[in-house]
Amino acid sequence: MPRIQLLDQNLINQIAAGEVIERPVSVVKELVENALDAGATRITIEIADGGKERIKVADNGCGMDKADLEQCIIRHATSKISTQEDLFRISTMGFRGEALPSIASVSNMQIISKPCGSAEPHGYCLYLEQSRIDHIDKVPAQEGTTIIVEDLFAAIPARLKFLKTAETEKSHIREYLSKLMLSRADVQYTFISNGEIVLSTQGGQLLDADIALRNAVSAVYGSRVAKSLRKVELDLQDFAVSGYVSDPAVVSGTRGGQNFFVNNRYIVSPILNKALDAAVSDLVYGGKYPYAILFIKIAYEQVDVNVHPAKREVRFAESSKVFEAVRAAVRKAYNTDITQNVETRHSVETQYHPVETQHAASLQGDAVPELNLKYAHNADISAIPAYDNVY
Repeated sequence: MPRIQLLDQNLINQIAAGEVIERPVSVVKELVENALDAGATRITIEIADGGKERIKVADNGCGMDKADLEQCIIRHATSKISTQEDLFRISTMGFRGEALPSIASVSNMQIISKPCGSAEPHGYCLYLEQSRIDHIDKVPAQEGTTIIVEDLFAAIPARLKFLKTAETEKSHIREYLSKLMLSRADVQYTFISNGEIVLSTQGGQLLDADIALRNAVSAVYGSRVAKSLRKVELDLQDFAVSGYVSDPAVVSGTRGGQNFFVNNRYIVSPILNKALDAAVSDLVYGGKYPYAILFIKIAYEQVDVNVHPAKREVRFAESSKVFEAVRAAVRKAYNTDITQNVETRHSVETQYHPVETQHAASLQGDAVPELNLKYAHNADISAIPAYDNVY
C-alpha cells in the first residue's frame, strides 16, 4: 500500500479553513462580503457567545435557486470569476470560492435562500454537518439569503481552545463591521449580540452619499468625530482619492480610527499610513493620529488583491504614485502648503526635489490645471517599498 494518500475532501477543507477561518470574525467577514457581492442593501448580523455558539447573517440580495444552493458549497465554485484574465480585474469582495466550504468544514451550517423575483412561494434550506450535505428542504423564505453557522470549531477542540472570551470575539466582529459600515455606507447594517443591538446604520439608498457616510462615521466613532470631518478629494485620470479626515484637534491615541479602502475593499497598508503621517506631521504631534476614512479608486489591473485568502493585503503597481496622491489629497484638505487653486492633474509627479511641471493634457476636452505640490517637511521615501512588497 503506498504511503502517499489522497486526503479526504473534508480534511482538505479543514486545512484550507486554517487560512480562511481563524475565528468568528472570519466567518462574519466572508458571509457579509458574499451578501454585498449579491447586491444586498440590508444586512443583519446576529451572534451568540461571541460567535462561537451561533452566527446568523441575513441579507436581501439576489438569492439562489436550488441548483446554485447545492453548488455553492463546492470548493472553488463561484459566480464571480471565470477566466484567468478575471484575476487581474477583480471587482467583487470575494472570488476564490473557498469561504462557504471552509466554514462548513468546521461547523454545522444552514443556508436558506430564495432568488429575487422567484415565482415560487418558497425557498430552499440546505443543511450541512461538517461540510457534508445532510438534506435540503423547501421552506418559507424571503427573497435573499440567510446563513446560520453553529458550533464553530466544535469538532476541532485544538482550534476552539485558542479562541478568546465571548466579549473579545464580539469586539473583533464589531471592529470589522465598523470598517465595512464606512466602506459601504449605502447599505443598512444591524449587528446584534445576544439579543442586543451593538451597531446599526440606516444606509443611504435614499440619501446623498456624503450624508450617508457621515451618518456611518457618527454611528461608529460618535458625533464629535463626524462633526469635525474635512472633505478629501483629488480626482486624477487613472485614480482618485476621496473621503474625510478629522480636524487636527480631534485625534486618537491609536491608528484604529484610520481606514483605507481600495475600490471599496478595506485594506491594511503601511504605505497609506506613511502617506497620511507625511501629510499631517507638522499638524498633529505627540503620538496622536487623526481619524481618516479614505477611498482610493484605482484601475483594477493596477492593484493585486490576490495576495492572501483574507484579502486585506494588496500590491500596488505604482506604490510611489499612490503614496504621493494620498499625501497630496490629505494635505489639500487641511489647506496648508499646497497652492490654493490646485484642482487635478491626470498624473502625479513624485516631487521630493524641485521639478518643473507641465500642463496636463486635456481630459475630455477640458484643460486640467497643473498640480504643484510643495513639501513643508522632508519625507523619507526610502521607506516606500517596491511593487514586490505587500501593503
